[in-house]
Amino acid sequence: MICARLVACVADLCRTGRLRVSPGAGAAVALYQAVRGEADVSGAAQALAEAGWRVAYPVTDGPRMAFYHAARPEAWRTGRFGIREPNPEAGAERVDPARLAVVVVPGVAFTARGDRLGYGGGYYDRWFAEGAAPVRIGVCFSCQLASWLPVDAHDQRVDFVVTEEGVVPCACGR
Repeated sequence: MICARLVACVADLCRTGRLRVSPGAGAAVALYQAVRGEADVSGAAQALAEAGWRVAYPVTDGPRMAFYHAARPEAWRTGRFGIREPNPEAGAERVDPARLAVVVVPGVAFTARGDRLGYGGGYYDRWFAEGAAPVRIGVCFSCQLASWLPVDAHDQRVDFVVTEEGVVPCACGR
């Protein structure tokens, strides 16, 4: 149910002109590989690809993160946190941040303001702070929506939160 809502949210954003790039010509949507009970979005990958999007995933390197598209099964590896990720050394292609229309973000909890609590690594916060401007969609189960979360000045908000119950447009003022 979450995957269907996520795909519909991306389609609605495209249809209403909210995305800075459209499907095709290398435009991409970034997903994540779920770990530790995160909402699994892997079921959205095929539908997004069929709609013309390249599907990218994060790869961490020290404190940095970049997004890569891996078209072949052999272009994947297990990363340093035990998470499956594209392998640049095996042919995974780095996606230009300007070609990312949407970045789907995992989290432990989210608020309707778009605040996000992750696992504390700060990878998404640093990546968004570097100036990338895709639409940010948090994904979680409805029980992970909180009325308040502790936030710091460097924390980056999401624009929407998708749960199994629906899509929450966030009042983040971004």
